[in-house]
Amino acid sequence: MASTSTAPQAEAKPNIFSKHTIVLDHPVSKVFPVLGTAKNQEKITRACSSSLPITAFKLLNKDVVAVPRNTPLSELHDACDLPAAQEFESESKGARQLPRQSFAFTESQYLLCKSMSWNVRVEATLVWDEEEMTTLYESKITGRDDYRIWKLREMEEIEGGTKTRMTETLEGVYPGWNRKMFEKRTRQAHANQMELFHTFFD
Repeated sequence: MASTSTAPQAEAKPNIFSKHTIVLDHPVSKVFPVLGTAKNQEKITRACSSSLPITAFKLLNKDVVAVPRNTPLSELHDACDLPAAQEFESESKGARQLPRQSFAFTESQYLLCKSMSWNVRVEATLVWDEEEMTTLYESKITGRDDYRIWKLREMEEIEGGTKTRMTETLEGVYPGWNRKMFEKRTRQAHANQMELFHTFFD
């Protein structure tokens, strides 16, 4: 994502950026099923929204999408809108089938020292490539395209396969006037959220 954006170029371009790397004391064969697939998505979602309580979470449709073999997840545009792969069709066209899980959750947001609150529904999609140990997360607020988040999670084995280095690159679209302050807070929150992933293996 340093050279290619995961966001669609025809729409609002990302103006929020963050990147953080952690090292987990476990082999990638153990880490990827936990943090790279939809297996623990509700737990991950709640951990990544620790400052905004999740009041509802629901898994939606699960299917597969056909992605060209020479196209990494970092180059996908709107994975949530890709048509579902037809059985046997993708292989004949030189594509690979990747699992996709859609889900939705509701966050409680606050204003004025929590004197005012409201709920925001977020629609999200997860696509993962077990062969490349890469996962793409996309989300947007229901009914709005000007608040969006993309996270590309990449894993690699290190130290002879005994540990895993995981790097997550975040891009977002934020229309508010206080973008710089929001980006600063996003970077700190992003780092804090990823550090919580260590606790998934306690």
